[in-house]
Amino acid sequence: MSYVHPRAAVLSIGDELLIGQVVNSNAAWMGAALTDKGFRVMRHLSVGDDEDAIAAALDQCLSDAEVVVICGGLGPTDDDLTLRSVARHLKRGLRVDQNWVAHIEKFFRSRGREMAPSNVRQGEVPEGAELLPNPSGTAPGIWVELTTEDATGPAHAGKVLALTPGVPYEMMEIMEQEILPRLAPRAKGCAIFHRTLHTAGLGESQLAQMISGTRTMLTPSLKLAYLPHFGEVRLRITAEAENSVRAEGDAAPLEFFLRQKLEHHLYGADGDTLELAVIRLLRERKATIAVAESCTGGLINNRFTNVPGSSQILHGGIITYANVVKTAELGVPAELFTTVGAVSEEVARAMAEGVRRKFSATIGLAVTGIAGPDGGTPEKPVGTVWIAVCDGKGTVARKVICEQNRLRNKSRFTTAALNSDRLRRLGTLS
Repeated sequence: MSYVHPRAAVLSIGDELLIGQVVNSNAAWMGAALTDKGFRVMRHLSVGDDEDAIAAALDQCLSDAEVVVICGGLGPTDDDLTLRSVARHLKRGLRVDQNWVAHIEKFFRSRGREMAPSNVRQGEVPEGAELLPNPSGTAPGIWVELTTEDATGPAHAGKVLALTPGVPYEMMEIMEQEILPRLAPRAKGCAIFHRTLHTAGLGESQLAQMISGTRTMLTPSLKLAYLPHFGEVRLRITAEAENSVRAEGDAAPLEFFLRQKLEHHLYGADGDTLELAVIRLLRERKATIAVAESCTGGLINNRFTNVPGSSQILHGGIITYANVVKTAELGVPAELFTTVGAVSEEVARAMAEGVRRKFSATIGLAVTGIAGPDGGTPEKPVGTVWIAVCDGKGTVARKVICEQNRLRNKSRFTTAALNSDRLRRLGTLS
C-alpha cells in the first residue's frame, strides 16, 4: 500500500549559503524534522538576498508543497529581505507588533545594551499572519496561512508559510516549540519511520550481495537505501503507515533480517558512531587502549575523544610521523625502515606493541600508510595502509588499499583502523 503524505518544501535564504561561506545545516535539520512528523519533503531550495529570487523560489516551493518553511533573512539590516519580500509577493501589508518590540528592548537591556532603531523592523508581521515567539533572539518566527486573496492565487489557499531566523539554535527552538506542533495535525493518518543501520568494512556491492534477500521484502511503503561514506555504508530503512507505531512495526522484520545477515559487519544504528561502538566494546571488557598514528595525523584519537567519557578507556596517543620518532618513542627497530619500509606489516606491529607498552594500555592500535598524492610505488601504491592491533593474546595486522586522494584516505584509514580494533574485540580478525 502506498500512503499519501502532506508535502513540504524548505527554502533557505542568504548569499552566504550560495558562496560557500556557510554550510546549510539548517536545511538538513528541517528536512529530518518534517519527515519525522509525516511530511514528504519535496524540495530544498537556497537563494540569495534578492527579492526577485525569493519570490521565484517561493512560487516553485508552493507548486510542490502544502507547507513551505522559509529560513533566514529576518534580521534588522538592509540585506535581510525575507519578510518584506514575502509580504510584498503576497500583497499583504506589514504591521508592527508593539509587544514584540518591547521584548526586543528588554532583550538588549538584559545584556547592557540599547536597542538600535533598525531592530523595530523585527517586530513587523504581515497582515493576517501570526508572530511566533523566539525565546533566544530578537527575530521572531512568522506563521502565514494563505487565502484566496493572496497574490499567489486561489490554488494555494490553505497552504502555510512558516518563517524562521537563520541562527541554528533559534531556528530549532521555534520549529520544535511552535511550528512543528502546529503542523502535526496536517499529517494525521500517515507517518514515516526511519531506521538507519551502520556497517563498516564492506563495499556497497558486497553488502548488496549479502542482503539480496531483501528484494522480496520491499514494497512501495517499505524501502531500503544504501548510503556509502568513507569505508562505511549506512542502510536506511523507510516505512510508511497510518501511524508511527504501525510504521515502526512494519520496519521491524526487515531490520531483524538485516541484523541476522550482517552480524559483526553491523556496528550500530541511527546516531551511533564507529568510535562509540569501539568504546562500548572496550568498556564491556574493562579494557583500555592507546593509539600510535602516522599517516592519520591524530584523527583516530580525535574521533575517540569526540565521545564523552572516552577518558575511561583511552590512555593516550602519539603521532609518530617521522621514522626517527617511531624508533625513539615506540622502540621500532631502525633497520626495519631500510629492509621493509615504514609502510609495512612489521613496522605496524612494532608500533602497536610499542604504544601499548608506552601507555600501559590493554590494547595498542597503530596505523602507518601512504596518504598521497606522492610516495607510492608499484608494490605500495598511494592509499596503502597497514593497521595493527596488539593485546595480551598477541598482535594482528592487516593491509588495506584505498584511493589516491590524501584527505579521503586519511578518513578511510581512520575508519579501517577503528573497525580493525572492533573486529579484534569480537574475535573475527586473524
